[in-house]
Amino acid sequence: MKNIISLGKVLYKPNNTLNMQLQKKDLSPKIIIICIITTLLAIVSTLSTREEQITLILGSSIDEHLFDAYKTFMLVGVAFSALINPLIIIFINTLSFYILFIILRVKSNFRVIFCLGIFAYIPLLIDLFLRTIIQLITKEPISISPTSLFFFLQGSESFIANILITISLTSLWQFFIYYKGFKLIFENKQQTKVKSVLIFIAMFSLIINPIIQM
Repeated sequence: MKNIISLGKVLYKPNNTLNMQLQKKDLSPKIIIICIITTLLAIVSTLSTREEQITLILGSSIDEHLFDAYKTFMLVGVAFSALINPLIIIFINTLSFYILFIILRVKSNFRVIFCLGIFAYIPLLIDLFLRTIIQLITKEPISISPTSLFFFLQGSESFIANILITISLTSLWQFFIYYKGFKLIFENKQQTKVKSVLIFIAMFSLIINPIIQM
C-alpha cells in the first residue's frame, strides 16, 4: 500500500516524493504494481473489443466461435505485452539518458535514473487509464492520447500535424517529473548539460513517435 501511495504522491508532491524515493534500493514492488495495473487495463480494454472491430482488422467476417478463439488469443498476447511494456519503456528511456550523460561527461547512476523513470511512467499510466475508460464508454478504439493538446488535428496527413498530436498533458507531465528528478540528482554546475539532454530526448520523441505509429 505504501508503494502505491508513493507512486501517486509524485503527481502532486514530486520534490518530496523523489527526494525520499530515489535512493531506495528495492525497486521491484513499484515495478510490479505498474506492470499489474497496465496489464489489468489492457485486459479490460481487450474484453471491450467488439466483433466488428476484429472483422475490420482481419478484413473478413468470422463466425461466433472463431471470434471467441481470436479474442482469447488476442487477450493472452495483449496481457503479456502489457506486462513487460512498462519495463521496456522505462529501460529504454533510462539507457537513452545514461548514454547521453556519458557522451556529455555527466556522472550519473543508472539505477537512480531507472528509479526516476518508474515515477515518470505514472502520467503514462494515467493516460492508459483514460484511454480504457473512454473506450469502455464509446466502444471504439482510441488512436491518440485523450490529453492531446492538438487532438483537433487528428486525421491530417501532415507530418507536422502528426508530431503535434503526440504532444499531450501526460507526456509533458512525464518530462516534468524527469526534470524535477534531475534537479535533485545532479549538481547545479551540471544542470545546463542535463537540460540539454532532456530537451534532446523530448524533441527526438516528438519526431520518432509519428514514424513508429505510421
